[in-house]
Amino acid sequence: MHPNDPSLRSFIEVDATSDFPIQNLPYGVFSAKDGLALAWASRIGGLRARPLELEQDGRLDVGELGIFSAPMLNPFLALGPKVWSRTRGRYQRVAASRQSGAAR
Repeated sequence: MHPNDPSLRSFIEVDATSDFPIQNLPYGVFSAKDGLALAWASRIGGLRARPLELEQDGRLDVGELGIFSAPMLNPFLALGPKVWSRTRGRYQRVAASRQSGAAR
């Protein structure tokens, strides 16, 4: 599966004008519900997909347990482009699957 394949579809409804279709899954840091803790996620449509949840239930593994619990992207970014691409591809497979429960 090529990450920019226009035929790639998600089970998550994404408005045609959204900047965050399945082909563009950006990473970012956000405030958690308590407003204090920082966490990071990717977006698809209007939903956040949290890598920590995917890692905890076995759907995402980059070889460094706990990397997704960091309050910033730096430890993940230090792993390099191969890991970034592999992680984005895994996000896409999860988002294309009806089995995903990690989008919030």
